[in-house]
Amino acid sequence: MNPLGEDWQHLRLDEPAWLWLLFCIPTLVYLKIRMRKNVASLLFSSVATLKDSQPPKTRFKRWVPFSLRMLALSCLILALARPQWVKYEESPVEASGIDIVIAVDLSGSMLALDMSEPSGPLVTRLDVVKEVIEEFIAKRKDDRIGLVGFASKPYLISPLTRNKDYLTNRVKTLSVGQTEQTGTNIGGALAESINRVLPKQKVAPHEFNLSANTSQKEEAGTNEPVSVSFLVRKAAHEKEHWTKNELFFAGANPGERKTKLFQTVSKPRKLRLSTTSKDDWGYDEITVDEKTLFKEDKGNWIGESYATYSEHNFQTRIIILLTDGKDDPPPRHDPNDVYAVGAKEDGIKIYTIAVGRKTETPCYVLDPQTRKRKLLPDGSPVITRAVFPVDKEILREISETTGAQSYEASNEKALRDIYEKIDELEAYKRVEGVFSFDLTKELFHWPLIAGLAILLVEISFFRAVFSRIP
Repeated sequence: MNPLGEDWQHLRLDEPAWLWLLFCIPTLVYLKIRMRKNVASLLFSSVATLKDSQPPKTRFKRWVPFSLRMLALSCLILALARPQWVKYEESPVEASGIDIVIAVDLSGSMLALDMSEPSGPLVTRLDVVKEVIEEFIAKRKDDRIGLVGFASKPYLISPLTRNKDYLTNRVKTLSVGQTEQTGTNIGGALAESINRVLPKQKVAPHEFNLSANTSQKEEAGTNEPVSVSFLVRKAAHEKEHWTKNELFFAGANPGERKTKLFQTVSKPRKLRLSTTSKDDWGYDEITVDEKTLFKEDKGNWIGESYATYSEHNFQTRIIILLTDGKDDPPPRHDPNDVYAVGAKEDGIKIYTIAVGRKTETPCYVLDPQTRKRKLLPDGSPVITRAVFPVDKEILREISETTGAQSYEASNEKALRDIYEKIDELEAYKRVEGVFSFDLTKELFHWPLIAGLAILLVEISFFRAVFSRIP
């Protein structure tokens, strides 16, 4: 469909400032006329004699090429202004209304090789888990999915997002040793997952300075410089909503560059801040609704998408906890009593999956220095044999408390079947609301083509037909 056939109200200029160059055209016309007046002339006794001596073709030759050049220049200036056809549309979105957080064990036991096929290559438990999770994510097109990794401590891999490409890439980065190489903190993984799956209060970014003013110091009850954490935490508590698109952190040291600081607030009691210093430009990320911002080296943006700050009332929230071990070191509190009961009160289901075999199994060895597989002098990986006990009873209690189910997966097929069962159990559809978006089509190529075509005609046709004879 040709967008030009639509209502003209959908046309806009993305860079209208270039249109100021159009004022150059009258100036060029004026200079052209002045130049004609200053050329050498001959005296004629009457105007009739002058007209007879200058045929119409000569007058045509004089002004048409110049007029074409001005018309071509106008088209090129219009192309620089980037005309666009924009149409705003609204359409109902059918979404499942399900928030899913997948918590993956990244302890050293996930390097066990007991899930390899007898006739296939050696693959670790984590390799199989990653492949199955990617398939699961691909099926849940309408859900928001987050990812948590854990060993002795939990680690947020990805906040809740519908950006499946981004999420799949994050799954590919999962590796043993990404957090700590030892320990299995099931309670910590549940705490982080529950925090991520609960409805989040989004606080729009705002600009702060580390050196707070007097009133802010008084509110904080201290004469010391007030931290950014306090200001954001205070704003979250008061449910203030700001409108700026970026949050900046102005360093306290003189000459330190302004660096971007992103935050996600999950209830006033929980705050996560991530900053980049002037010497360490890493990757920072934050979810604004379901859209994610990326920042690469030197602060250049490789992708950005802003959405409105709002709270989502998703009807179903689930956690899929996947582990091949038991709490190590033993927790001070029973995860079922502390976290599962609280999750049940918040309407969160926790599915648990125990991965691996009960018997002794071959396993790669993790090098604590490099956090990679330990290698022999010939370059082959070191393989040992070990038994990794799983506390299936606590996993079953956690699932039953929250109204979910607990599973065991000793091979790839069993794990894939489990995820298919969960996919079927949590298949719920509803119309979430109206999604507004805009359809934008660039039109600058039309005046650009027209301008170049006019120049081509002026150069080739008129120079050939009305060529000058010395």
